[in-house]
Amino acid sequence: MKSRLQILAVAAIGIACLVFLFQRLFPNEERRIRKRLDGLASLVASAEGGSTARGLLAADRLRDYLTSDIEIEIEVPGERRQTFSGRQDIIRAALAARAAYGGLKVAFLDVRVTLGPGNESASVSTTVRASQPGQRDVFYQEMKLTLQQEDRQWRVRKAETVKSLQL
Repeated sequence: MKSRLQILAVAAIGIACLVFLFQRLFPNEERRIRKRLDGLASLVASAEGGSTARGLLAADRLRDYLTSDIEIEIEVPGERRQTFSGRQDIIRAALAARAAYGGLKVAFLDVRVTLGPGNESASVSTTVRASQPGQRDVFYQEMKLTLQQEDRQWRVRKAETVKSLQL
């Protein structure tokens, strides 16, 4: 009886290990998208007093996260609505933002992923949090992203801010 319990315990542990390994080696699409967004946030963020070469390298790596026909419509409170089209336009804007906002930290919070048919596209609702060291204000903005799978990588095709209710 005791040996059967030991065999069952070892089998259960073995199965749990296999499931864990399978999930790590073959993540589902939602997990891949979340990991991709974490990578995008780290590229958009900038180190305080970071070098120009590091900024250029990050901007060049940004190209791997965007489709060539990307469109971004963003409205920052107190500013006018801005539209960017195309990968090159986005990269130029990212370089300008890195230069203007040294030490910017960016994170995607409350990520909700809805996969499209055939897992070729995805709609993501998220809240972006941006902050700078030494600044008390933290910027929060709801965003809707549309991602497309190209060459087995999820890339942002469209990003737009969501207007929140103001009282």
